[in-house]
Amino acid sequence: DVAFAGAYLRGVPLKDPLTTFDAALKNATTMPTQSGVGRKGLTTSIFQKFTDTSTAESVSWQLEGGINDAGLAQMATALLADPRTPASRRAELRDDAAYLADRAGQYVNLFDPAVDFFQGRNADGTFADAPADYDPESWGGVYT
Repeated sequence: DVAFAGAYLRGVPLKDPLTTFDAALKNATTMPTQSGVGRKGLTTSIFQKFTDTSTAESVSWQLEGGINDAGLAQMATALLADPRTPASRRAELRDDAAYLADRAGQYVNLFDPAVDFFQGRNADGTFADAPADYDPESWGGVYT
């Protein structure tokens, strides 16, 4: 998602920027029907405002999703200024930009000040590891 948004924002000509945005928005907001595509954890993260530990690699999915959402929010804003964008889509794009910008900022919900780093959160909102049990050198699990 962010690759196409970044290309558009830097002036790379896309054949149909609005359709490209729509495809990326679908990827960002629709549960995939196959396990190998789309964003993981959307069923709950859209409502919880974080990807919980029931999703493998939840911290990575949340942080990467936030980067993608930030890029898409910027693309939606740029599409508003694009004279090729139909007037009928402008209100929707304003709403999309605000929604995606909000989601992009939700990465902070995984920051645990007790360990001074991002860590997994359980569905009930508690952090996966108590500060005494948190290992910053741990690989895998909630991270990719």
